[in-house]
Amino acid sequence: MTIKVTLKGKKSLTVLVSVVIVGLMVGLSVTGMIENVVGKVSSNIDTDYSEPSLQALCQQLNNTLSGMFPNIKIMTFTNDMFNDGLNSMVKKTLESQLNLTTPFGIIFFNNVLTRKIAYDTYLSAMRADKHNLSASLVYAVNGNKSNLAPDKFIFTSPTIVITNSPNGMYFINESANANGGIIWAMRSYENDLSNPLINSRILAGNSVQPMDLTSNGFSFLSTFGWYYKEVDSSVGQEVLSFNYKIDLYGVTSSTSSGTYYFVMAYTTSSAEGYSVSEPWYDYFFGGAPYYYENYKPLAFETTVNWETVNYPGQELFSWGPQNSGSDSVVTYSVGASLSQSGLSVSAGISYGIQGGVYYSWNDQSSPANGIAKTENTVGSGAASGTLYTVHPTSVGELNPTKSGGVPPFLFYAQFSVNTQSSGVPIFPEEYSISSPDICMSAY
Repeated sequence: MTIKVTLKGKKSLTVLVSVVIVGLMVGLSVTGMIENVVGKVSSNIDTDYSEPSLQALCQQLNNTLSGMFPNIKIMTFTNDMFNDGLNSMVKKTLESQLNLTTPFGIIFFNNVLTRKIAYDTYLSAMRADKHNLSASLVYAVNGNKSNLAPDKFIFTSPTIVITNSPNGMYFINESANANGGIIWAMRSYENDLSNPLINSRILAGNSVQPMDLTSNGFSFLSTFGWYYKEVDSSVGQEVLSFNYKIDLYGVTSSTSSGTYYFVMAYTTSSAEGYSVSEPWYDYFFGGAPYYYENYKPLAFETTVNWETVNYPGQELFSWGPQNSGSDSVVTYSVGASLSQSGLSVSAGISYGIQGGVYYSWNDQSSPANGIAKTENTVGSGAASGTLYTVHPTSVGELNPTKSGGVPPFLFYAQFSVNTQSSGVPIFPEEYSISSPDICMSAY
């Protein structure tokens, strides 16, 4: 039987094609052929468009970084480097590089399977070159300061970036084929290299002083940073990204009562929200700007616990911002002092944008328990697609006249952020990201 069809425009053609497709699908499903067709298509996709190997991704990463950071020597290690008995060779290579003063970074690239031996090799090379890690990510087993164990991040993060002189460790929660977090870490290191408050080899007169931190007397110890990629909506659209880091500074003073240690934890929390839309609306209405919800950061919570409850000699000395308020620029200072020795150091911090979105702050600290906790709220004038950053800071004191007032100084931090939104409420208004406790030590 022959059927004659006359097409009268695009709509008729669309209907015809739809009818044909539906008919084919029904026929195929009845005969069981659809599964075979899908299987063959999937097989072809797997064969022709297979994922690059880890080694290929590693090479791509090295090419990208060498182009972006030509003045930084970068070594990338994968599982293969520690699976073939190459430990001693890797250790010697690290020793020779760590012994230099040129900018140098190490990347443990998706090598969780061999992370322990890789990290032990790095520590061994540091000891061989007599490098002193004045700050590290460790915790006290059963509260015993003489029994320290590495924080779990070191063994569970897909990728770690370690920087040398100035020291830093960055933990990247990203798949192997995404380089955003690694680039973020290298840019942070690059900025540290040109920061006279961090890199003592660079004179202040030869570099631009950062506007958000000034210091009188504190010396840089180390940086620890985390890159948390995103939070997605129920249909997989990115709603919020978050990264955070801690720059540790310190100063000591010896007195007749013993040595006092002060550690300043200068924190950075940065978050960005995105505009999302309802897929069905985009499909039927061609992306018309109606069914959209615009997400922005709302409340940042930053906590540094100086562990006074467990170690009375570890005390919260100063912190900020204190009290509560609201302004386009948040400005405050922290410091440390000892009248007995004449020690007096300070740091000034500011963040926000003059004439920009207002930031509100609310001090939720508990000095008696050694807890510095600040909530920073970004005003409703915030925009999607803009990165917002806050810098709460606190100083802890190690008091040798009290129990537990001897090194190492043990403390931990915790970060979180949630969202606000505007537009048509097509998804929940609030999404959030929270970090686990991040355990650290200094001195």
